Amino acid sequence: MKNHKHLPLLIMLLLVATSALFAGQAVTTRHFTFTVPDSMEVQVADLKTAFSLQAQPGGTYTYTLQPKGLNTKRLKSANSANNTITLKAERLSQERDNATFRSQTLAFSEEELLEASKVFENAIRRSEVVRTWYDLSTTEIDGMFAWKYGYETLTGIHAEVYIIHAGDTLISITTRYTYDEQTKWKPVLEQFLASGISFMDSLKPKEIQNNPAREEETTALYSYPLFGSSETFLWEDEPDWRSSSVYLPGQGGKKVHTIKTSTETLQSKGYYCKVSSIEGRKALLASTISRQNYLLQSKRDIEQQLQNNTSLKNREVHRNEIDYENRFYVITYTYDYPYGEEAIHGAMIVKITKENVMLQVEVEWFDRGEALASAIIESIMTE
Repeated sequence: MKNHKHLPLLIMLLLVATSALFAGQAVTTRHFTFTVPDSMEVQVADLKTAFSLQAQPGGTYTYTLQPKGLNTKRLKSANSANNTITLKAERLSQERDNATFRSQTLAFSEEELLEASKVFENAIRRSEVVRTWYDLSTTEIDGMFAWKYGYETLTGIHAEVYIIHAGDTLISITTRYTYDEQTKWKPVLEQFLASGISFMDSLKPKEIQNNPAREEETTALYSYPLFGSSETFLWEDEPDWRSSSVYLPGQGGKKVHTIKTSTETLQSKGYYCKVSSIEGRKALLASTISRQNYLLQSKRDIEQQLQNNTSLKNREVHRNEIDYENRFYVITYTYDYPYGEEAIHGAMIVKITKENVMLQVEVEWFDRGEALASAIIESIMTE
């Protein structure tokens, strides 16, 4: 009787020790490493699972992160128990690497993507009462292409699910938070997706061929067909364009072709321009939904790039918009020129041409180069 009396206390102490071990620490699995946020802990259902959190190699394993302290509470708050992150990895019967997953998804028609979304919706509605459904879309997590869908329940829970193909494994990440605690938990979950999980390099798309960029000067009209007409980029006015080609990671040896003005052009004429075109991806932008997803993901990537660039002193953003009808995204900004008193104006543009060619454009200029820079920007967006 005496031993039975103290058994719950022993179990509780072991659970406290297990929670302390994982809270704020990194956990490494066969496919990814994740850091348990300081405000969360790995969910432990009972003493047995505390010592077998990961299944055998090649099997299915699941981690659920929950608010810290729930492992030691007999009576759990219903709301707190629903503020969770669940990571699951399970074997696939057929391998699909992440680059293939991306290319196949971008080749979907709008109807095919909505049909896939409906399959997920029907499955969720069999187990939960859904008030609002958010259709399937695409995103990236630590360089891995992912499907994403979400929903809100009548009980006040917001859930988002991310699905990633990684070779012979299907990885899913599910985040859930309650409306009345979203101020506390939504930032934690978003931060986890942004920087709290890291996939193994062996799963990420690799360079098919590691060839260095080649750069050469051309004095004649550079009529590379992917870029369009001479009027678009003012070839005849600028004889010092440089061209280069680099291989696109994980895309079967396809290339990114780039043209740019020389570095001296910014000083001599007051502006700089760089235009890159992705070769061999036209078919992946055939549907409306795939074009919209590409522009939306580009917007997120560029915003993050600018935010992380600490060299742009006193940066101010002036225009930040997606035009789905004309198939472009543009952001314009200014920042202090580090070697003088002038301000530098900048623009970054992602454009899908009428022929479904992907263009990525960077333009910077001083006040005296505004006319040429504006002409280039306008011609690209209205192509």
